[in-house]
Amino acid sequence: MGYVWRGKTYRLVFADDEFAGLEVVAKSASLGAYLRIANLATREFHHPPSLAHLAEIDNLFAAFAKVLVSWNLEDETVAEDGTVTRTPVPATRAGMHSQDLTLIRQIIWSWMEAVAGISAPLDQPSDGGEQSVEESLPMEVLSPSL
Repeated sequence: MGYVWRGKTYRLVFADDEFAGLEVVAKSASLGAYLRIANLATREFHHPPSLAHLAEIDNLFAAFAKVLVSWNLEDETVAEDGTVTRTPVPATRAGMHSQDLTLIRQIIWSWMEAVAGISAPLDQPSDGGEQSVEESLPMEVLSPSL
């Protein structure tokens, strides 16, 4: 019986001032899907973008919508009487379309970094490469085969 990779889920928590409190859950993607999203997300578009570029941006959203699981994003509306209503934004392509491009691009960039394995700095400083790989691996003496 073979192995089936079920993928991984990433919980993205934003702590900077601009997006503080935003939490996004997205799943891993195939290498092909990741490369497609990364290629589209890193493109430089003319200002204003051409119709072809707008289609590529929409393709980026469509591709990312397939890995987007959930988020705590809400829209806020203020009535004439000052009443504030908050409505959850669906974690869908349509939901992404209802938001600011800067926000969606930041979410996509954060997901790309998480999937690519870019992590926080190491807990302990490096030894400057003085230790060989073999020396850094824990070793045990194997018991003889029966």
